[in-house]
Amino acid sequence: RAEVRRVLSRHGDVLCPRALQCTRRLDSFVTETMRVGPHSINTFQREVTRPFRPSTGQEMPAGVVIEVPAHAVAHDPEIFPDPDRFDGLRFYRSRAEGRHFVPDYQHHFDSCKETFLTFGYGHHAFPGRSLASKNVKAIVAKVLILCETKLVDGVTEQYPNLTFGPMSFPSPTKELLFKKINQCRNYLLVSSVFKFGPRMNYT
Repeated sequence: RAEVRRVLSRHGDVLCPRALQCTRRLDSFVTETMRVGPHSINTFQREVTRPFRPSTGQEMPAGVVIEVPAHAVAHDPEIFPDPDRFDGLRFYRSRAEGRHFVPDYQHHFDSCKETFLTFGYGHHAFPGRSLASKNVKAIVAKVLILCETKLVDGVTEQYPNLTFGPMSFPSPTKELLFKKINQCRNYLLVSSVFKFGPRMNYT
């Protein structure tokens, strides 16, 4: 929240794409959220059209479906220490310390790399990932600056996700509590394409 407010003060209270690029802690938080709970256990489902043998040596007959274990990659302790623990600043520290021997931009939420497959990889990377990531961060930023949030009944642990086949998503039966922060300023949130309404008074 402090980071978002600080960034807003430097950009005329407008959360524009350039301002969103400065929210490194927020970027790390949403990246870690997708790492811990990816929307799909597997990705890159493909049907083999003709037999082949990959470098690992297995024979892949025609007709079988192969896929990449995205969840297993995201929870590999050789890539992410203590992988089952949610650490909202994990990628923020990786950027600051230059971990994983990759350029700074590859620690971004919308980056595509072998260790983070939310938006695909290589030729099959999702072309709308930049817009999608900006919209996600803009929504989370708006909640942070306007509301206090918590789970009901004093719950502090994440609710278990629902799974359907390879898909995983939050349970729609669970509730979140939102309390408007008093004396909050007026903010205008703008994304690359979508404008999140006119300037609104929440005081």
